[in-house]
Amino acid sequence: MTAQTSTDAERTEHLRAGARITLDQLAVHLDAAAVWLRQVAIAAETPAVPVELGDNVSERWTR
Repeated sequence: MTAQTSTDAERTEHLRAGARITLDQLAVHLDAAAVWLRQVAIAAETPAVPVELGDNVSERWTR
């Protein structure tokens, strides 16, 4: 895999090792996205400027 060099949605070469993404590569990226989303949800519960997001935001986003 290579580094992401563009924000263009059509540029996906950084997500795959060959001409097309494999199921294993897809699973790894989806797991990483899930971890990142959980981290964002937890961080959102304690922002620098307090905001009421409701109860258990990270649990809802996990579902």
